[in-house]
Amino acid sequence: MKKHLITLLIALLIVPCLILMTACGNGDSCLGAPITLDTPTNLRVENGVLKWDAVEHAEGYYLDIVSSGGISFQYKPSINSFSFSSAGSFIYEWGIHCFSVQAHTTLNNTVEKSHSNWSISRSWFNNAEKLQTPTNVHIDGNIFRWDHIPYEGNLLTYQVIAIDENGNVIDLTNSSSHTATHVPLVALDSEPGNYYITVRSLAQVISRTNSYWSNPIPYTVD
Repeated sequence: MKKHLITLLIALLIVPCLILMTACGNGDSCLGAPITLDTPTNLRVENGVLKWDAVEHAEGYYLDIVSSGGISFQYKPSINSFSFSSAGSFIYEWGIHCFSVQAHTTLNNTVEKSHSNWSISRSWFNNAEKLQTPTNVHIDGNIFRWDHIPYEGNLLTYQVIAIDENGNVIDLTNSSSHTATHVPLVALDSEPGNYYITVRSLAQVISRTNSYWSNPIPYTVD
């Protein structure tokens, strides 16, 4: 009787261990160890939204976008999609943009985050029609002006920059929602030198891309 009891106790101890080992062998979390996440796949662009297949156990994603200008931007979407309207004006640049996604998760408060490998980079060619380039650009005193551009009954937004003698770029609008057709140049008054001022129209929908920059206008601060 005693022998059978010992055998039963050993069995009761071994079976849970076997179950735990089997679970670990399947790549699940064991004793708080981080799991290995699958690499995101099937990256695609649909109606201005970047999508990919959901990764099991993922609590969020890291998204890396390399713009057509070669500048890298990072985002942290919580779901397996990302609307270009959240990316900023660079996504409306004409040209090729590249995307790559990594899944991540945290199993509990005592375990460091586990990451998947980065996905294969997906390129997307934004060849939508460019907006009209602002015209009649001129400087009136210390105000940079241009003509209003009618666009499907909506107000366009604009970006104005100044380029100094060293090639440094100064954004004079500092916003993607500048709708006025003029910008004061007082921001340059504290830095004497020679500048070139130019403006472009900014796209707000994926069916258009940003315009070309206007002809630069020279401006001198004494």
